[in-house]
Amino acid sequence: MLKASGVKNKGKARALYDDEISISLDGGRGSVGVRLWLIHWPEGIKKTARSARQSFIPENQDPIVFTNSGQTIHSLPSSWFRKKTGLGLIAEGVVIDIAIDKLNHKEKASLVGGNRTIVQTGLYTEIMEHIIDRLNDDDELKRWEEKFANRRSTREIVDEELTKRLGEKIDTYLNRATGSIEVTGA
Repeated sequence: MLKASGVKNKGKARALYDDEISISLDGGRGSVGVRLWLIHWPEGIKKTARSARQSFIPENQDPIVFTNSGQTIHSLPSSWFRKKTGLGLIAEGVVIDIAIDKLNHKEKASLVGGNRTIVQTGLYTEIMEHIIDRLNDDDELKRWEEKFANRRSTREIVDEELTKRLGEKIDTYLNRATGSIEVTGA
């Protein structure tokens, strides 16, 4: 289910894209809810995706979290998303909440240790494989990656042109300045 955000708040970071999926585990083991947001600045604002993301979540918190009844029990850095999907340009703006609330009690107990942290068991691996498959099949995320690549190319062309023009101005200034400088000594 795709829900592109239509927020029109100029100058403020916002969710450019959000999606919610449910991963049903076979054998009556329950399900895992996955909610993904792509946070970024509106076009034209030259700030990083990381700073946009940090306007939504605390700076020291990883953007990919496992939650149980709203409490964070495990987290992963954005580099995990980048490595598993190959979508490096959008990775810094991604926030994912993996809610395990709807797992049955036995499965949840096998996944969450006594100190309320994730135990990386076969169930953990199974859930992560489902999530990776869904992320890799998400055409909308691929479209955003392509859009960011195009933005980056455009920015690089503009930056190159500005650098060239600035270089010409500096050359002109230095040539004028050196014509009036007298070298003495030597």
